[in-house]
This record gives sequence, structure tokens and C-alpha cells, in this order.
Amino acid sequence: MEADVSESRWRNVLTSIIEDLTEKHYKKMLSSLNVIPQGQWSRPREEMPHIIIETLGRERSISEMQRVLEDLPRKDDKIQEPLRPFVEKLKKKQQQEESKGLKRKHENTSKDEEGAGKKRKSSSRKGGTAGRSRSRSGGPGAEENQENACRSRSNTEPPRKTIRHLKESWHLGGGNIIGKVFQKSGLRPSETKGKQTALFHLGLADETECVRVTVYGKQRYAQIKVGSCYLFRDVSKENNVVKVTGKIEEAGGVRVPAALQLEARTAVDPRKPVCSIREAKAARPKTTVSVSGTVTQVQEAQGNKGPRRFLHLQDDSGSVRVDLWDGEAERCRASPRDSVRVTNVRTNHYNDTVSLNSTGLTRVDKVVAASVQTGTLEITGVFECSSTTSRLEAVFAGQVMAFSATNKKLAEAFNIKPGGCFEDGLLAKMPLFGQAEVRGKKIIAIKKM
Repeated sequence: MEADVSESRWRNVLTSIIEDLTEKHYKKMLSSLNVIPQGQWSRPREEMPHIIIETLGRERSISEMQRVLEDLPRKDDKIQEPLRPFVEKLKKKQQQEESKGLKRKHENTSKDEEGAGKKRKSSSRKGGTAGRSRSRSGGPGAEENQENACRSRSNTEPPRKTIRHLKESWHLGGGNIIGKVFQKSGLRPSETKGKQTALFHLGLADETECVRVTVYGKQRYAQIKVGSCYLFRDVSKENNVVKVTGKIEEAGGVRVPAALQLEARTAVDPRKPVCSIREAKAARPKTTVSVSGTVTQVQEAQGNKGPRRFLHLQDDSGSVRVDLWDGEAERCRASPRDSVRVTNVRTNHYNDTVSLNSTGLTRVDKVVAASVQTGTLEITGVFECSSTTSRLEAVFAGQVMAFSATNKKLAEAFNIKPGGCFEDGLLAKMPLFGQAEVRGKKIIAIKKM
């Protein structure tokens, strides 16, 4: 897909599709995509194709736009005709990847069976009649029979798959995976078969790949801890959502490569939480990250497509160069010795050097320690509620963060009635938007918008 379809061609087609939408359909499209930060909705319509591609990536943006346009519904030829070639090429590529995955699995299975057959044949020749007599008396032959019986019983449930194998074989159904939890969202409201419930998302990884999964139920939320490993049974994919429908059990440790650890910690939400510079540099090429640190040097240059600005950033773990292009280069006012937070930049590997490149969603914000900040705050989830205080998952200044607030302030701002479970009261009204005053990670005042 990367080689077959250029990003510029897809951007041009996406631009024409978006331009043809009515204002009602355009707003519904933004709401249905649900990964575009609400703060970006007010950006000019002509900038939205770039934002969608930067947020979702080329392939996912094609499949998501197909889903959204069918839901609007806009199934007319004017919209579907230019979209169709991209959808067909994406399906063809996915089928080729699935075919390769099945071929690799078949080859590995054949080798394992061939090796096992040789081993059994060799054991039979060495054991002779003595081996058969030991089998009757409960010796090694009996152990082999017991092992075969256990293997037969284990075949009644789907075997464990690696996350990579699971992604390559969705068309064959789901499976069981063992993964380490690197990120856990807050509880979010959900409706299943007309019944109000709650869900949350996990960022998982194993030795091969990472994935975001959706889990249902408040009881399970308390069960799962970040940093622990679990066996997830009956993992399946439906409408581009990866769900866990079976049991979740504690499991042995999983060794996860450093590059996958960072991706798993940012799998739950496209608005990337801040990581250390060392973690960002260890990530795979073209991974979207956010970092913070002190500016040590600022350089400026004029590129072919406009101004460029280079920030040299340092934190306790290391240093890195941040390359800002076009609009963000012009907007950036950071100077040496400033403390800044740089959000939504992409790792760039060139020879032995790693730098961070700006994207259409990049922001550079100065950070003032312990100062009161004012702005729009969107509460998206609940981590926990005590009798007096709630710890919330919220978006503030384009960042997903954990905040604490007193239940009294939240109840007054959002008209949550006393009595009953306060957590259920919050979930029933989400998402919540307010004008907030924040100091560090504490909400000191909030008013409903």
C-alpha cells in the first residue's frame, strides 16, 4: 500500500470528499471519527485531510473514512467512486499479508510435525519390546499416553497466538493472547443491547507486536493492573474494534522489546502522553510521541517549502533535536533555557541519528511549574472515585492527563445528584466539558460549558 498509493494522491481525494460534505455531515464525520481531538474541530476544513492522515495514518484513515461515509450515509457515486480504488487496494494488501502469515504458519507447523515424527520413530527403534512392556506397567510409555491425552484436551480451545499472528489472521476468527499491560484508560460509559455499562481500553504488547483492546465491565477494571501480564481469551475484531469477550487470567512474564513498550504506552489514545527523550529515541521509525524538557539551543533555516526551526531539547534521560516545519516553525516562540512540552512529533531515523519531526498536530507549549492554567477540559474517563475525591482521565491543552478533583466541585459543575454511586453518576453524563483552572494535576475550579 505504501508503494502503490502516494500520500499526496490520497490527500487530494480526501480533500475533495470533505469539500463535498454538507456542514451537518462534516460535523457528524468529525464526531464519528472520535480520535480527532475536539480542539482541532475548529481548524479550517481544508486542513482537516492533513490532520486525519497524520492522526490515523494512511491505511487506517482510508478504512475509517469508508466506515464513516457509509454511516452518514453518503453512498452516492460522487463520494464512493473516488474512494473505491483506495479501499480495494487496501483490501488486496491485507489479503496478501494474511496469506503470507498463513503460509509462514503452515511451514512452521510442517517442520514441527516432521521433527516430532522423526523423534517418535527413533524412540520406537531404541525402545523395542522393553518400551512396550514398560507402557503396560505404568512406565515411560504411560507418561507418553497421558501427555497425548492432555494434548487432546487442550485442542478443545483455541491455541494461544502472538499479537502479530492475531493481527494477520482476523479473517480466521479471534484467539487467545498473552500480553503485558502498558496503558489503561479510565472507565468510559457504554451501552450494550440497550443496557448501560462501562468499558475501558488497554495498550498491550508481547514479543512481536502491540495492540489496543477494549474490555467491558467495571469488575474487570479493578482486576487489571498496569505492568502485569494476562491471558486474554477470545480476542476478536468487530467494526475495527478489538474486543476481549472471554476470561482474563494472570499469566507469566512477557519480554517486550523497548520500541514496542513505547507504542503500547501510547496505544490507547492518539493524543500521545509525554515520554522521556530516551524512550522516544528507542521507538521504531515514524512513531508519534510527545516529549518535554529544557531548550538548550534554537536554530533557524529557510527550507524549500517554508521556514524551519530546530529545537535542541534535553531532559534527565538524554537530548534530541526537534525539527519544526511550516506553521509550527512560525508559531514557536521558545528560547534557550525555556521548559517546554512538545506534543505529537514523529521519530525520524537517519544513519545513526534519531530526531523528531513535526506533524500537522504538533504543538510546542511553555511549561511553568506549579502555575495556574486556564482552559477547556474534557473529562473522558474515570480512574477511581473515593467518598470525597475522583481521579479522572481528561484532555487539557491537547494532552491526555490524569487529574484529581473533589466530588463536591464536580457535582456542582455538572449537576450530579447526591446519593448512589458517584462514579456511576459521572459515567452517565460523559463526555463532560468544562472551563477549568488547573494547578499541576489538580482541578481547583471548573464550570460546565
